[in-house]
Amino acid sequence: MIILTNSQDYPEKSKGAVVAIGNFDGLHLGHMALIEEAKTRAGAMNAPTVIYTFTPHPASVIARSCAPRLLQTLEQKMESLHAAGIDICIIEKFTRNFSEIHSKDYFQNIIMQRIDPRAMIVGYNFTFGLNREGTAQSLTRYGMEAGIEVVVIESQSVGGTAISSTNIRNLIFNGDVSAAEKMLGRHYSIRGKVISGKGIGGKLGAHTANIDPENEIIPKNGVYVTATSILGEHEGSLSLPSVTSIGNNPTFGGGEFTVETHIIDSEINLSRKRIEIFFLERLDDQIAFHNIDDLRKKIADDIEAAKKFHAAKIG
Repeated sequence: MIILTNSQDYPEKSKGAVVAIGNFDGLHLGHMALIEEAKTRAGAMNAPTVIYTFTPHPASVIARSCAPRLLQTLEQKMESLHAAGIDICIIEKFTRNFSEIHSKDYFQNIIMQRIDPRAMIVGYNFTFGLNREGTAQSLTRYGMEAGIEVVVIESQSVGGTAISSTNIRNLIFNGDVSAAEKMLGRHYSIRGKVISGKGIGGKLGAHTANIDPENEIIPKNGVYVTATSILGEHEGSLSLPSVTSIGNNPTFGGGEFTVETHIIDSEINLSRKRIEIFFLERLDDQIAFHNIDDLRKKIADDIEAAKKFHAAKIG
């Protein structure tokens, strides 16, 4: 996948592509409906499939106090788009000046002059231009005037609930990672570098790797069944059964927030490595115990529950 950081750099030879436009935060199943439509049409036209997205999130420029936390880092987003089979990704820098371009000017001076697509795919709630004056409907009208097909993808749902980045964020904030998975089409994951902890886990019979999270959204405090991968030289080669605790260690009086992961039945050294933690199932809240023995037993029970979950998945 070719990544461009400015639409001005779009190659002349790739004009006539099918372009899907949006923020694509989380690259959930609703986004995948846009992408599959774009790929299908691009295949029929023998044209490239192009994603046109933005960084930072437009809301962080237009209304910073209302800007959402993002479901993926830019690195994760690019990897997901690459895996989805995208040919070219334009990551336009979204600035205050960019936000003040009128929708018609944006269409004519950026979309048409720089990219010149044969077809465009957007979601039903797509907006663009100054004060969000442009909509999917006005884009369709502009497209008709320019001889470009504009396809608007309707809202997608799971179990009667609309798939949206907002709904997925709320599910993760509430710890419902299983429901989030159904909307994402994959397990929610966070990345981070393993950092030094206080060594409490080892004293309780379960050595843990503490991470400094790179992601903006961390699931609700609690204990989760997880799978952990090592990024970098072993990327994609290891997926280790694990159990992850998120919170402030209430048994020890609270304090510093931590994300710590125990790799089940493994002595692998994760020190200073970057890892990715995939959240499979929530087990319980973090609980304040009156004595260490009760905490030690709870940790053992959580590990056993995680083992059974992983065994059932394999079986």
